[in-house]
Amino acid sequence: MDLKFKQPDMVKEAARTGGKNIVIEILMFIGVFFVVQMIMSMIFLVPELVILLSTTDFLAVVMSGDMQQAIEMEMAVITSEPMMIVQLFLTAVMIVITLLFCKLLQKRKMRTLGFKKPGMWKEYGIGMLVGLGMMTAIVLVGVALGAMELRFNENLLSAGSIMLLVLLFVGFLIQGMSEEVLCRGYFLVSLARKKGNTWLPIIISSVAFGALHLANSGIAPLAFVNLILFGIFAGLYFIKRGNIWGIAAIHSIWNFAQGNIYGILVSGNNFGTTVFTSTIDENMTFINGGDFGLEGGILTTIVLLGGTLIMMCTKQKDCAASDESTDSAMAV
Repeated sequence: MDLKFKQPDMVKEAARTGGKNIVIEILMFIGVFFVVQMIMSMIFLVPELVILLSTTDFLAVVMSGDMQQAIEMEMAVITSEPMMIVQLFLTAVMIVITLLFCKLLQKRKMRTLGFKKPGMWKEYGIGMLVGLGMMTAIVLVGVALGAMELRFNENLLSAGSIMLLVLLFVGFLIQGMSEEVLCRGYFLVSLARKKGNTWLPIIISSVAFGALHLANSGIAPLAFVNLILFGIFAGLYFIKRGNIWGIAAIHSIWNFAQGNIYGILVSGNNFGTTVFTSTIDENMTFINGGDFGLEGGILTTIVLLGGTLIMMCTKQKDCAASDESTDSAMAV
């Protein structure tokens, strides 16, 4: 087991741009995150208002002064499947803002965030298989232990449902990439570029990743621990593979498989159309995660610990940072 890493090429190159101390880097990360959230909220407000103001019942409720019912109607719109899809696609804003921040203010090249062109499709494909395998293993063990049941969703067999499933899949491809760009490509590398230390940036960025989900429905101590563990696994995968493609694929398919293949809550959120529907045993929430979904259960803890150990034993991939054509192709 190798607890030490060579300084990754992307960190070496990012280090040429300097770097701040850890406290300043953390404060800058918080600032970037809040700017992203503010812009996403402002954009999301437009379709939300269009739907609400075109709904006669909502206007009637507002005119009557029943604000409690008005809030309930608003929440029903926000959590509807079409608007959940809008939220997923809106995470593209996170990618754009983070890349612009790194490019224009940190003066970093795109390959320092892990955007390396050679082998990108292979890395993405491997990541898809790894992420799907991890989540499927968790689900199958949960079913075998009686913590949950799966049934095929017969309502899926319609053109409308299949189209929604495709849109959700594409949305999760964007969403998974967005969180990896923010937490790994930007934040982890920014922390590591100052002194070249790798473990501390992995831990800090993983805690930050977990903290981003603290407002999610159903969050509990074990769920928070699992989010941090996913961050550690993701950080190791990112460093060991030397690019962002693989871990972005793992993140995306992990969420899509959990929510829309197996019909399980994704970090406390229900994303609608599914291949299977699931029911959980309320007396086995330690295993199935309860209201947070499988990410809040001990099976996820075990799989993530196993994945982390495997990554620690995996040879670090040597990715040269001299591919100038990559940067011009990925430049913003």
